[in-house]
Amino acid sequence: MRWVPGLALLLAALLAANAAQDAWQESRESVGADFFGSWGVPRALSAGPVGNIYSEEGRQRLARALAIDNLRPATSERQRAASQNTVETGVYDTTATPFCYFLFGLCSTGDYETDYTNFTLVSLAAFTAAVFALCGALGYPAVSACLLAVLFLRWFLPFAADVHMANLGRLQCALLVAVLLVQRGRDRPVRDFVTGFLMALGILFKPSVAAAMALPVLYWSLRRRGRKVAFAAAGGTAGALIGLIGSSVYLGDARCWLEWLRALPGILDTRYGVADGNFGLAVLMERFFSVRLSTAIFLVCLLIFVAAARRSAARPGTDCAPATAAETAGPEGEWIRTAAALALGAAVMLLSAPLIWVHYYVTAIPLALVALRPAGGEPGARGTGFAAFAGISLLLFSRFLQPWLPTSGVWEASLLNLSVVLFASRALGEFGGTLAAADHRRT
Repeated sequence: MRWVPGLALLLAALLAANAAQDAWQESRESVGADFFGSWGVPRALSAGPVGNIYSEEGRQRLARALAIDNLRPATSERQRAASQNTVETGVYDTTATPFCYFLFGLCSTGDYETDYTNFTLVSLAAFTAAVFALCGALGYPAVSACLLAVLFLRWFLPFAADVHMANLGRLQCALLVAVLLVQRGRDRPVRDFVTGFLMALGILFKPSVAAAMALPVLYWSLRRRGRKVAFAAAGGTAGALIGLIGSSVYLGDARCWLEWLRALPGILDTRYGVADGNFGLAVLMERFFSVRLSTAIFLVCLLIFVAAARRSAARPGTDCAPATAAETAGPEGEWIRTAAALALGAAVMLLSAPLIWVHYYVTAIPLALVALRPAGGEPGARGTGFAAFAGISLLLFSRFLQPWLPTSGVWEASLLNLSVVLFASRALGEFGGTLAAADHRRT
């Protein structure tokens, strides 16, 4: 029966490949509305300067340029469909950062079909590779990694929404995993520099990952890893300078970032409710209690993380203790806790931010994988393991039950947020108790 594991792996791999193919086909049926929201600025700028793209006048100029572009015989029906709202309203909704438009401009060929195809292909490939890479780093068996890939590609509601809208969640998830993979291994200054560099570019690309990037640095600071924080800060400074200068030169406006900051309150306008697809926990609670709790939820989550990290740092016999213990424990336990910190940062954003579209929950995938990672059978892991199992079950229910749930979005939002809370409770276990001790024993 030696052939059974090999056959199981083959079948699981075929299921994963089929799920990826279905996701690709689904992307081909979309007009790419959110992709057009980033692609349109470089396309309009190719016809001439616009000035402040975040002003009302600048948005109207962008819309006029794109309406004229629609008149070309070569313009595809997909582009015309994606730009319909812009053409009808006469305003192009600029919500992305200058750096996002800069990157889209660098990668754009000017042809919507070509660029949309490239974007969907890169997004799907990067996301799938990220899931498998993180599963491998966390010690998942190959069959389990394939089955988890099937779950996320086929039955994860936020992933389906990200594909349908052609948003950036898959790329953000891949970036979070890339940061973790760079950190894996023995401490080296170059790893920390590259980590900081990627963190800065990720925040400039789409700031919704800011908390996920900040919590690992906060954890290192609590660990008194001053050298590590310093090299990460140096890399972050380099990345920020490149992103800020490059985007300013591309847009031809040295004040573009100040203009984006002025426009940010309008971009984050919380008039969108749960029924509109704004699924954040803070929004969900506001619906029931008529009180804005974003700041309170953020502070509570941050205090819980700091308390867990400080307790871990103070525990003797873990690699969060003084340097001698760290040398004994090795890098793996430290990397697991860095991964948990990053994943918990994503959870903090999802639970506290005032604007959380359903596809933002794609960034919770590293959290789910950290929470579900093989526990090695250590005593005391049963409770947190149950939380992880319950969390993944709720993720499945949020997709399977969607056709039968009320259209208000309350049930989907509740299931997604409850799964995030359950995964976060499991990930917090990496900073203390038997899980942290088990890492020390294994190393």
